[in-house]
Amino acid sequence: MNKERERYRILLENLPDAFAYHQMVVNSEGKPIDYIFLEVNPAFEVMTGLERSEVINRRVTEVHPGIEDSSFTWIDTYAQVATTGQSTSFEQYFELASKWYEITAYSDQPSFFAVVFRDITERKYMEDAIRERERSHAVLLSNLPGMAYRCDFDRDWTMRFVSEGCYELTGYKPEELLENRKPSFDQVINPEYRDWLWESWNEILPKEKFQAEYTITTATGDIKWVWEQGQGIYDEDGNVVAIEGFISDITDNKLAKENLRKSEENLAITLQSIGDGVIATDNGGRITRMNLQAEKLIGWNLDEVIGRPLNEIFRIVSAKTGKPAVNPVYSVMQTGKTEGMANDTTLIARDGTRRQIADSAAPIFDAKRNILGVVMVFSDVTEQYQARKELKESEARFRLLAENAQDLIYRLRLFPDYGFEYVSPSSTSITGYTPQEYYDNPTLVIKTIHPEDRYLWKQIVKGKILIDEPLFFRFTKKNGYIVWIEQRGTPVYDESGMLIAIEGIARDITEIKRAEKEMLTQKAHFEALFRNTKDAIVYFDTERKGFNINKQFTEMFGYELEEIKGKQISEVIDPLGKVTDYSSPRILRGEDVKYESQRYNKLGESIEVLIKGGPVYVDGKITGGYTIYSDITNRKRAETELKYLGLHDSLTDMYNRTFFEEQLIYLEGRNDKYPITIVSIDVDGLKLINDTMGHVVGDKLLITCGKILKQCIRNTDILARVGGDEFIVIMPDTDDKTGEKIVKRIQTNTVKYNNDNPQLPISISMGVATAVDGRMSIKEAYRSADDSMYNSKLHKGASAKSHIINTLMTTLGERDYITEGHGRRLTDLSLKMGELKGLSSGQLDNLTLLAQVHDLGKVGIPDKILFKKGPLTDKEWKIMRQHSEKGYRIAVSSPDLSGIAHLILKHHERWDGMGYPLGISGPDIPVECRILSIVDAYDAMTNDRPYSKAKSVEEALTDVRRCAGTQFDPKLVDLFFSVIQK
Repeated sequence: MNKERERYRILLENLPDAFAYHQMVVNSEGKPIDYIFLEVNPAFEVMTGLERSEVINRRVTEVHPGIEDSSFTWIDTYAQVATTGQSTSFEQYFELASKWYEITAYSDQPSFFAVVFRDITERKYMEDAIRERERSHAVLLSNLPGMAYRCDFDRDWTMRFVSEGCYELTGYKPEELLENRKPSFDQVINPEYRDWLWESWNEILPKEKFQAEYTITTATGDIKWVWEQGQGIYDEDGNVVAIEGFISDITDNKLAKENLRKSEENLAITLQSIGDGVIATDNGGRITRMNLQAEKLIGWNLDEVIGRPLNEIFRIVSAKTGKPAVNPVYSVMQTGKTEGMANDTTLIARDGTRRQIADSAAPIFDAKRNILGVVMVFSDVTEQYQARKELKESEARFRLLAENAQDLIYRLRLFPDYGFEYVSPSSTSITGYTPQEYYDNPTLVIKTIHPEDRYLWKQIVKGKILIDEPLFFRFTKKNGYIVWIEQRGTPVYDESGMLIAIEGIARDITEIKRAEKEMLTQKAHFEALFRNTKDAIVYFDTERKGFNINKQFTEMFGYELEEIKGKQISEVIDPLGKVTDYSSPRILRGEDVKYESQRYNKLGESIEVLIKGGPVYVDGKITGGYTIYSDITNRKRAETELKYLGLHDSLTDMYNRTFFEEQLIYLEGRNDKYPITIVSIDVDGLKLINDTMGHVVGDKLLITCGKILKQCIRNTDILARVGGDEFIVIMPDTDDKTGEKIVKRIQTNTVKYNNDNPQLPISISMGVATAVDGRMSIKEAYRSADDSMYNSKLHKGASAKSHIINTLMTTLGERDYITEGHGRRLTDLSLKMGELKGLSSGQLDNLTLLAQVHDLGKVGIPDKILFKKGPLTDKEWKIMRQHSEKGYRIAVSSPDLSGIAHLILKHHERWDGMGYPLGISGPDIPVECRILSIVDAYDAMTNDRPYSKAKSVEEALTDVRRCAGTQFDPKLVDLFFSVIQK
């Protein structure tokens, strides 16, 4: 026990991190309110500046008054550790000490806890400085006049990063060069340098950094000389996988070099053989000579600087302080001795580029040891300087990386004893277990690996599986969730070749696995869509040759897959060479297309299609494309029909009012169309015919009228039906005389038609007006023609209707459902009853006329109902009963019949009120109608009809007597029997 305690004391005494052991203080309710210092180590005293005697057995609120008011809850945080026994690690700024600490707290027994911490204030400040330097670096790259880049080490120099200076240098925008989207950078390099650069860099890069000069062709076709300097990026095996570097325009420098070569060839050869920059001055410090390397480093051409003071051109500052440094040339001129410069001197070139240089300056003496000038030789040591700097930064970055990386970084010791030497903090987020839990229980890793995958880990630690390639296994997190882990590692061997440790990185790839599953699902969905869509789909390569189609393509175009493979798509969908708007060239240029056009099937038949398509990219390159063809033949046909119907009257197939009004707008003000004559036409009595004969007959009349009008006008004239019974003729470039001739032609053809078709004559009223020039608008001419037409209609008035009614009467007389002598018999019996009843002479005249025309409305009843053999259906009876109202409307329209129109309407009313159409009863029924109903029924029963054979007089009289008081006026029945008996 004493030995164990001594080892513990020695550990604490020599622990480089501060250590303190505490006991929590709680109030009467058991709530933690303070904690007491029980033990501290020497590192604690050094790090905090507090002596051991100042803190032991004292409360923290006594040692650090004001800690309770701190922004961080120190007491509550440590109370959580002491209460739960769960350790915690965190970084926190301690305001009372004005320092940052990295803290780990743990508890070995309830109410007690230990704290291990280190001062990370300087590291925090360094992190802030690093972030600021990275920001400055990004700003510098964006403003460099040349092009900074990172590319793959492949034959195309595939660019992964390009700075903004790319556009000024090459004429291409950065996004055009990235991933070879427009040209590859190999295509920018002129052909004579491509192989040379590739071979040179293959030889140089594995060993050292490189620099080269060559020519490029810009986007505008200009030839430029460029200077490139860069270095390789290596993988773990030392293979070059990428290049980072900088390319600048040295076209002007190349021209200057050529001039210098011509004028001072011998000196140039000497100077150019020196790899360092060389500048010579006179004894006044003015530049007299300079080699190309110096031009490259300072950014000035020799011609620009000859005779100028060196300190205007050669600007140097201290890399550490940024303050101007003493130019060695002036020191040499003062001392006459050679001067050297440290590697921390920074040269600021003309374009602002900064380079670390090392140089020396030596005097040039004449024979008398007088100083004639100074020659300065300097070299670019930026790489060496940067390498040392990057090495330091790399070490710092690795430390930061290990502690802040999202991936789990670990080192597992296998021999001599099994255990983790290092586990990064990210283990908590990835596995749910803290590094300490792995330190305490190294077997935790095998316990939490999915049982089906444990064999992989066992073989790794036994050295039976090489871990050069990543391994994948499932892991059960502390919260029970299953995650996928990608494991990469490096075996560590001792001198004898024994595997003693594994250093590795573990990454949570659960989301990647989920994405892979979703991708497979999407692929299955896509394949199902490709097979089952109603649209035709074809895939083609970059030469526009097809290589895959779906069954719908076969159905639409008639080709099987084997027939289209290797064929140009244009040959497949355009066998006759009629198409001019191929989609595949546009798609291969990177366009998405959507438009309507025509394509042709294997038989050369035209198909109206909606074309959609787009390019297919693989790794940022277009590898082909696809086109989708939707058959829209039916839709296009429907659109054409709809457009036609929108401008045409569906009944007469002539233009409608919409088209007529568009023509009025179009013709208005068209001087080349004047004079313009308009004829307004109205069909007389159409409503009467529709009401009596039915709309079918009325429609036939309109169609016939339209045919007559079409025959009478010219091809250049416009005929439109603008209303139910209205037509308009527009005659451009037609004067009033010609218009009148056409009107007379219409009248003549109408008369001729009526002579040939007396059963349904046409009567039309017309008006004509002419707009001689633009002073009279087309609409005014239309109104004038319309007014003229209505005047004509008014003058014709009753005569037109009478003519129609006479025609209807003639038609009624010719229909053979009326038994011969029916009208005469009804007139005879009716007059006898009227005279016996004592009717006035006027009533007797009305009764005589009613007996002749009471069935006038039946002219509008279909023959199939009038002549039906057998009883009528309810629907047929409903139509039959309409003849009273039809007859009434005809009579009202006729001056000769209007006086008995109300009698025609009521001649089927019954004494008991069960008649039609009004349902009136008794004396409310006019006496003429009551007389006619008895006589008409008797005559119908005693004569043959389509629906019944004639009855005997006795049978008929029996039926009449039976209906007295219901259908017939009983008193008039008695009167009827008196007439019959006489």
